[in-house]
Amino acid sequence: MSVPFTSVQPRRILAFGAATAAAAAAVLLGGATPAQAIANPTVVSVVTAAGAAGNASATASCPPGLTLVGGGGRIAGAAGLVTMTDVIPDVAGNLVTVNGNETGAGTGVVWAVEAIAICDPVIVGVVRVSAVSALDGVASKAVTAFCPANTSLTGLGYQLRGAGGDVFPDDVVPTLSSATVAAFDNGAGATWSVESFALCAPVPAGAVPSIETASTGLNANAAKTITTPGCANPDRTVGTGARMTGAIGNAIVTQMAPNPVATRGVASADAYNGFAGNWRLESFAICW
Repeated sequence: MSVPFTSVQPRRILAFGAATAAAAAAVLLGGATPAQAIANPTVVSVVTAAGAAGNASATASCPPGLTLVGGGGRIAGAAGLVTMTDVIPDVAGNLVTVNGNETGAGTGVVWAVEAIAICDPVIVGVVRVSAVSALDGVASKAVTAFCPANTSLTGLGYQLRGAGGDVFPDDVVPTLSSATVAAFDNGAGATWSVESFALCAPVPAGAVPSIETASTGLNANAAKTITTPGCANPDRTVGTGARMTGAIGNAIVTQMAPNPVATRGVASADAYNGFAGNWRLESFAICW
């Protein structure tokens, strides 16, 4: 379920700890060196052929020598009519799979699904942890996967089981140590579950992970897209997220992705079935 969001101003969340304190001390002592980028990600994208099938799937794989650190997805060509039911990061396979399912009885429109893998040559030791809800007919569910000790979040994803296109992800929200996913049944009465995936890695010396966010206004606009501020130079985007407030099962996230050069996060969503209430969309970029 959505957590109320009270500001539309961009925000930056920092990981404060030993690395931060050491950097501050170096500045005070005059011994600081120029900042060096910790992550150097490559964005890999695979798009299905456009068609009018009831469901479609795409998988993006990291090239040899690069490690999967995050992912995302996009639905193109079916505004508010296709649910991005799964964004599944597979650390063992070094890939991300994205599934799309038409809502209700189908749409008859032409659409495509895109899978996005964020791959990096520097970050190592990535693990995937998950948390899953009960499989039942409860209309709203939220679960949080927590990173192990001495690691920080690099990316996240989710999987909806048993819902087809009739349960809508509402929140795919990162913190520096967790991934929370919330979803709502849009009234279909499905029996379903939601699983949250967190990709986590040890933080290299000198790195200070952070999260950039930005939000649209709270209004009744049917289509929304919002891009975060850029990661603080020289950091790069290794994971993305999205959150809706006020829609409560009446809007569909259609994009959760980095920009092509992996410096920002982009989120898009569309109102479902003529929903005319006020709602807000927030985008997240995980920066390393």
